[in-house]
Amino acid sequence: VAEFLGTENFVAAKRTEAGQAQTPLGLWDLGTDLPWEEGQLTIRPEKIRIVDAGTSGAWQTEVATAIYRGGYQVLHLANGLHVETDARTLWRNGDVVWGVCPSESLVVLNG
Repeated sequence: VAEFLGTENFVAAKRTEAGQAQTPLGLWDLGTDLPWEEGQLTIRPEKIRIVDAGTSGAWQTEVATAIYRGGYQVLHLANGLHVETDARTLWRNGDVVWGVCPSESLVVLNG
């Protein structure tokens, strides 16, 4: 269903003993009970933010492909995520970026 609604990012996760989601991008407390030991989270490309290095909770990756779309850019990142960001900063292929996935924007997929 998530793919039917448009571009979506899927992030593999494991439930920790404390009920948090451990992912390759970090540890998130989603404020909800995870219905699985291992599963997936999803986040829309426009919800991911490109931030300054050193921002709390940020992860580092590289821009694999940057596509200018007028008022915004679509970034395909080396870690597999797709991001939509405004065009005030024009990113180029190979640029190192730092990203944040706000935990309130992550959706837990069942099953």
